[in-house]
Amino acid sequence: MNKRIIALFLSGMMILSLASCKNGEPENSSSETSATDATTTTTEATTTTTSETTEASQETEPEILDTAIQMDIIVDNYDLWLVDGDPQYLYAVTDLNQNGWLEIIASTIQGSGLYTTAKIFEVNADMKLDEYHFDGEEQEGSSLPDIGVETMNYYVIDGVYQYAVTDVVRVSSAESMESLYTMVLNPDTKRVELVLLGSMHTTVDGKKETIECTDADNKPITEEEYYKIGTDVLFPKSSEMGGASIAWKTGEEMAQEDFEVLLHESFEGFSI
Repeated sequence: MNKRIIALFLSGMMILSLASCKNGEPENSSSETSATDATTTTTEATTTTTSETTEASQETEPEILDTAIQMDIIVDNYDLWLVDGDPQYLYAVTDLNQNGWLEIIASTIQGSGLYTTAKIFEVNADMKLDEYHFDGEEQEGSSLPDIGVETMNYYVIDGVYQYAVTDVVRVSSAESMESLYTMVLNPDTKRVELVLLGSMHTTVDGKKETIECTDADNKPITEEEYYKIGTDVLFPKSSEMGGASIAWKTGEEMAQEDFEVLLHESFEGFSI
């Protein structure tokens, strides 16, 4: 009788033990499933983030068109930049901002005051021309920098080509004003940004000539300091400097039917 009781007791203990093990399996399985789900969610999130990053990295600048194609676009849009019947205009094809897109420049100095006007258009990826607007050109009677020169000094500051350009305005036969600027062609805003560096005011009274110079803050400086603004102000900030050579074609030449050939010659003569 005692052996039977012991046997029943042991059988009960085994049943309880098996039940306990069976009840524990869903808990472990659930825990493992949750962990797997969490891992899967994390993996999906990582995959999504990686995909978004890859797509963003694939957003690159438009492919720059071949030079010959860009020249054709400039020629085809001559009605935008060519000033008919004015032989005083100068024309040149350049890449002043060195972004790979060509510019066509038309500029002239006219009148007793030596006022400069200019237009600059740049080829874009849509095979059209974007016009650049000069800072201050909206002001009535304004004069733009005298960019119709064969050489313009440049300074590369933070990767941007900055040109030292002057604007000479004759107030009268006895008075003139020269202003020195940095000029930047900004491809993002399509503006020609001008920053004043200094000015030189010259007056003549009989045989006496008086020269007064000021810096960007209108503080008096010497004539020597004025002429050294480029080396003293720009050069210390630049990683590179030099001179851009521009091959201008006159309006009289451009009146010919073969001005396409002249534009090609102009760009071939451009160097930086």
